[in-house]
Amino acid sequence: TLDGIIDTRGLVSGYDIMASALILKEAGGQLSDLRGVRIIDDDVKTTGMSIIGTKNKDLHNKIVNTLGL
Repeated sequence: TLDGIIDTRGLVSGYDIMASALILKEAGGQLSDLRGVRIIDDDVKTTGMSIIGTKNKDLHNKIVNTLGL
């Protein structure tokens, strides 16, 4: 199983992830930028995003704390 994803390239487009982001949110997952700031539906950049997506809040917090960004 895939518990999370980190994309640090800065190439993610909001257009590419918003459908998946909604599914992740409905399933209890978390999606944020690399600083841990939650990505919300009405404040999404169309280009140049780096993301952290995880299956739950605990894993998300562990990753953000480990990265220390």
